[in-house]
Amino acid sequence: KRTKQYLDRAKSIELRKSAPGLNKRVAKAFVRNALWELSNKRQRQDGDPDSVELEQPEEEREVCQLLIRKAYFA
Repeated sequence: KRTKQYLDRAKSIELRKSAPGLNKRVAKAFVRNALWELSNKRQRQDGDPDSVELEQPEEEREVCQLLIRKAYFA
């Protein structure tokens, strides 16, 4: 019984070493860039000068999601 516990513990330690971890550099860069607010605002196309929206293209959103996945599984 005791040897089985030791073997299970050794196996869990080995699995922990090979498990995917968090890439801290990528995670820090993602958080830093996610908190940064765009200073460039553009007017809406409808011509109303009071309505302003931030530029956030679909590609940028996809890149952010990709960075999250890379940071988590790297």
